[in-house]
Amino acid sequence: MSERFKGKKLTKETRIKISEAHKGKIVPKKTRLRMNQDKKGVPLTFEHRDKIRKALTGRKRPPFTEKWLENMRKPKTKKHNV
Repeated sequence: MSERFKGKKLTKETRIKISEAHKGKIVPKKTRLRMNQDKKGVPLTFEHRDKIRKALTGRKRPPFTEKWLENMRKPKTKKHNV
């Protein structure tokens, strides 16, 4: 987010415009590697760990049931249903 938006409450329309502007944007590999390296070795705060824990609570994890695996094997759209 740019400097001019920091500390301001954005409207829903503004957030949608910003989101649309960033969709499909290709980030160079050099930038992705730099972002990756910047995050390595940085310990997470307890608050951040709690947020991650709450977000993942209730999610399915392996081992999946047979019914679950069968549903994952099925094509999701008609396009893939060849």
